Amino acid sequence: MSNLKTPLNQILLLCEAQLKMLRDESDLPVKKLSEHFTELAHMTHQLFVLNNKSANPSIDNFLFEQLKLKIQESIVAFQFYDRMIQQINHVVEHIESANVLLGQEIDEQHHHLALAMSLIRKNYTMENQRVIFDAIINGKSVEDALSESKNQQKQDNSDIELF
Repeated sequence: MSNLKTPLNQILLLCEAQLKMLRDESDLPVKKLSEHFTELAHMTHQLFVLNNKSANPSIDNFLFEQLKLKIQESIVAFQFYDRMIQQINHVVEHIESANVLLGQEIDEQHHHLALAMSLIRKNYTMENQRVIFDAIINGKSVEDALSESKNQQKQDNSDIELF
């Protein structure tokens, strides 16, 4: 394998570095936001209890319930981060694999590419990732692949995907 990096290798390395930086820089702020919303939920519950123990409650319970609901919805919304990090990690792995392939002889590339493609699809945990993979492998554009994924998600009629 040659140590000489082609422009394509360099572009892939740049993409890999940027994705890793995004992943690493976003980790702490998102964890902090999640912690803050969890603390807000706990404080809201404590205020609710104190308000109800009072002989003359000053705050309507409806407001507490609305606040509690909004905080819970916000905490659930942070789950997008787990999915985003999982997808970024997949992309980083694919870029690393592509760089290895680019450094190999043509015959080795074909053999390793077929194996890599099989492993890539097998490692996907979400159905929408497999739909996108299959569409791209079958020659569809990125836009068409994303459209197929969205259509598949609508057909599933599910907001929660266990992975």
